[in-house]
Amino acid sequence: MFKMSLGSSPRPNFHLLLILLHLVNATASQEVLRWQKISSTGLLPTPRKDMAIGFNGNRLAVFGGRSGIETFSDTWILDISSRNWTKVNDSFDATGLLVPGPRFGMIYGTTKYAMIVAFGKDGRASSPSNRIFMYDFSSMKWNSSAISSGNPAKRFHSKGSVINDFLYTSHGFGDSDLLSDTQRLSLKRYGWEKIHKNINQYNPILPHARYGHGLVALPNNRMLIYGGCLSGKKSAGPCPSGDTWMYNIGERKWVKVASCPNARIFPGISLLPNSTESLSIAVLFGGMETGKQVVKNEKAKENELVIYDTTKNEWSHRSVLKDPIYGFPKLRHSHAMAMIEEGVVIFGGASTSNGELLNDVWILKGDVEAAQRSAILTNRGGSTVNIITLHGIFMFLAWAVCIQLGAFVARYMRHRERWMTVHKVLMVTGLTLAIVGFGLGIASFRGSHFSFAHGAIGLDIMLAGLYQPLNAAFRPAPPKDGEKPTLWRRIWEISHRFTGTIAVLLSFINISLGLFLSVAKTGLWISWFSYLGLIIAAFVVAEIRLRIKNKKQSVSIAGHENIAIS
Repeated sequence: MFKMSLGSSPRPNFHLLLILLHLVNATASQEVLRWQKISSTGLLPTPRKDMAIGFNGNRLAVFGGRSGIETFSDTWILDISSRNWTKVNDSFDATGLLVPGPRFGMIYGTTKYAMIVAFGKDGRASSPSNRIFMYDFSSMKWNSSAISSGNPAKRFHSKGSVINDFLYTSHGFGDSDLLSDTQRLSLKRYGWEKIHKNINQYNPILPHARYGHGLVALPNNRMLIYGGCLSGKKSAGPCPSGDTWMYNIGERKWVKVASCPNARIFPGISLLPNSTESLSIAVLFGGMETGKQVVKNEKAKENELVIYDTTKNEWSHRSVLKDPIYGFPKLRHSHAMAMIEEGVVIFGGASTSNGELLNDVWILKGDVEAAQRSAILTNRGGSTVNIITLHGIFMFLAWAVCIQLGAFVARYMRHRERWMTVHKVLMVTGLTLAIVGFGLGIASFRGSHFSFAHGAIGLDIMLAGLYQPLNAAFRPAPPKDGEKPTLWRRIWEISHRFTGTIAVLLSFINISLGLFLSVAKTGLWISWFSYLGLIIAAFVVAEIRLRIKNKKQSVSIAGHENIAIS
């Protein structure tokens, strides 16, 4: 009996172990995205936004950033295992200058051994802008290197990412204007190379200048940029925006991909672990969804994330589980995100609800497979309505409907009894709509209002439009039947007709420019050009008919005169 019990007792334990392992594997296979807060004690970094972060092993490095009144130059290291923060001793160059020095909104990326920092808005009166800074994770010291070649425009509120042996950056806030070029820095010889030139802001097939966008490196030498603010200095466009673009480094070519469900500025975006060339997923968290331009934009919820599947070329809202103790992280903007082995780490930023600066650390636990298993949230997202949209609607109704119809009536329908009344009603209505639309256009722009083509042409059109009723108020009396018009009447007619024609033609051009400037969807500007084609066709047909009619009348009058003479 005793031997039997010895021989048979391990068997149930072995089966129990197999069952437990099976349960563990089954649970792991059903893993979905979930939040985990890294709570720390002791000395903590000052709450901040617009900082740089890097990750090495189990260490998170945080550098710089700003509060409401201060720009930081400190560096902190968080040991994820022990959850303890350590402030790194300041580094100085040979001249005694603090390296890197206070800055925010910088370009940064992480290699296997170091965090790389370039540019940014500097907090000092002067500093070496032509240098690159490297934080060595082993020595826990900063070093700097002079640039060997290239001289890209200084920028901040841009983004960067390390791909192979290069630090890439694209777009950003420059000294004189928003930027749209793409640059890369060789991490071997520290030379800059421009790989894509600046983009015309009326080009509908390339990403316009912007700042505060998200940028993430993807497998197979690609970069994804999303959103940001396209309005400022001499550039105009939506702020925030929701357009998404893919850059193929090998082909050096931008391609527009699916737009995000809602527009944001200063978002965080990172690749999820286990992304491959065949399957890669980027996760988007946070960002400002409101602003001076925004009329309607559906806000994110704390229990959701937005992911972009590069294989399907689509964005989707996914459910995320909360931390069982701390719940969900506060929704925020201007935070920093980095991919780590177990997910994505998030630090700091500013609350989107009240602007509170943050210094908390969260890990989004999960990889590509976890993201795919996370529940899809339906009925989320929706079109963003901003002041630019309203500006476009009012200007379309004003110039492409009312005023052009008023001009058509005045030119081709004078034989109708009440043509003058219809003409006046259409013109007054159109001009009223145009004044409202002009005000909305001024309100939507954050830079120099008339320093770009659409704004300057719009001002000229409005001045011409306002001139017309003033001109009409002082028009000389029309000639009576059988009389010829006076010289002043002829001058007035030419002036009134010429100014009105030029204003209408320029309005058609400016509406076209406005559609490209506002990053309108392809279907919208195709519809506009189709409508414009119909308008032009209607004017051409009506003009031909009018000239034929006038020619017949001239021939008839000449015939009557000949008969009378004979």
